[in-house]
Amino acid sequence: MTWPELLELICKGVTAVAAFIGGLAAWRGVSTWRKQLVGQDEYNLAKRLRKNAIELERSIRRIRLPNNLQELTWPEFDRIGDEMDLALLEAEVQWGDLLAKEKAVLVACTNELRLQRERLASLSDSRDDPGSMKILQEANAILWTIGIDQKDEFACKVQAAVEALTRKLLPHLKR
Repeated sequence: MTWPELLELICKGVTAVAAFIGGLAAWRGVSTWRKQLVGQDEYNLAKRLRKNAIELERSIRRIRLPNNLQELTWPEFDRIGDEMDLALLEAEVQWGDLLAKEKAVLVACTNELRLQRERLASLSDSRDDPGSMKILQEANAILWTIGIDQKDEFACKVQAAVEALTRKLLPHLKR
């Protein structure tokens, strides 16, 4: 082997090593970028879920005020509930059943409010009927509260679910 051939072989070897190191650096860069994107997605989802949960709790509190004090309409409540449902569905795709218990409680509470609204609306004008009076009492217990700062069983259930959901989201918010 002559010097020019040996020099050409060394150049090819150095080029191969440089290409390998460049490929390795590119792979690590893409891998780090992917981890950052996944972490950012989780953070944004956790932030949106926490915001939606707090909005939902506040909207439930406001929608339950007596008619003359209501600050929120049913369509707005439904919109906030729908946004929360969508965020919870996305969280289920992202984290599995991490928030399943809290989701079940919040969905049950919003559905209970909607059901009682429908039951109250479907009552006939004859409220003297004992069956109608029972429906009216049940609906009123869920639909109305004394004031925005009053805590009843329904409000406490919603608040506990939102607090539990927030605790489970904290690790995703600290990234």
